[in-house]
Amino acid sequence: MAWGMGGSWEVDFGFDLGTSHTRVYLKNRGEVVREATTIAISSRTREITCIGTDAKLLSEQNIPDTEIIHPVIGGAVAFYEPTVLLLRALMEKAVGKRFVMKPRVVASANPGLTEVERRALSDAFKMAGAREVLFIDSTLAALFGARFGTHQTSCQLVIDIGGGTADIALISHGTVLTTRSIRFAGSDFDESVRRFIKHKYDMLVTPVVAENIKVRVGSVVPGKPKEQVTMDGVQMYGELFKSVPVAIEGIPELMSKNLQVIVGEVRWLLEEISAEQRSEILSNGVLLTGGMTLMRGVQQFFNEKVGIPVTVAADPIGCTNAGVSVVVHDHRRLRLGGKQLVAVS
Repeated sequence: MAWGMGGSWEVDFGFDLGTSHTRVYLKNRGEVVREATTIAISSRTREITCIGTDAKLLSEQNIPDTEIIHPVIGGAVAFYEPTVLLLRALMEKAVGKRFVMKPRVVASANPGLTEVERRALSDAFKMAGAREVLFIDSTLAALFGARFGTHQTSCQLVIDIGGGTADIALISHGTVLTTRSIRFAGSDFDESVRRFIKHKYDMLVTPVVAENIKVRVGSVVPGKPKEQVTMDGVQMYGELFKSVPVAIEGIPELMSKNLQVIVGEVRWLLEEISAEQRSEILSNGVLLTGGMTLMRGVQQFFNEKVGIPVTVAADPIGCTNAGVSVVVHDHRRLRLGGKQLVAVS
């Protein structure tokens, strides 16, 4: 952030706008905001009640005249007006005041976005106050942020399993050659936990409780003993329950089944590329990023199922925003190539 003409603040933002969470980077200050991608709006006045984690927690309560909205799904704008309101609120929270000079925004973009979806996201940022919006492919940003062989010229494979999508990208010379993006990731894993709890234990739990169970018990190591967790929810016959301890089993098998869908997409991509590219990937290994990689046993699971050495990023959740920050500070390393920013040496 620099002092501009006329006493106004000149601001450069970096955004990692995800389905579940959003991170905001501010030039010369670092990461300043980390919030859930959720907004609560008054259904009467259409004004913001709260944003982020506060809004997510509010979804656990039945608040009259309040809408809890998840405006971004699969990296795309699902609800335009709430997205604009959320982005503007996050920018203002980042700088602590309303900015006078419109900021420049560098944002990670899901590789599976269509041109229309990318334009809608750009328009939302501009309506929120940005003067210029630059996109970098989220898998390329993750590669930058993880510093995973960023100077190599041979092919590298990145698997990013976030909240809304799982993205697989083949990258060479800092350019994304081909991608596979499926809208089956962390949020879908949460929903599968909800269905599992309903079927096995006759209990209805909220998405937040299901996510907490996934985080608490999440593993792909089979044969683990029952693990006791505390749940709030409703029993199938209608009785409310609060803080009930339940011995959970079967989650590792459920998570393995979910991850197998992503493994299938990885195998498809590997079959479509050349033998030379596969050889380079075998030599360089695979970078695994995203929140779902924090589950116990994920690295071993992909090693065995894909048959290529896999490395989990040191900060699998934050490496995409770390890569975005590289772009915020050094635009000279990048050029505009087609639909996205790509690195040049």
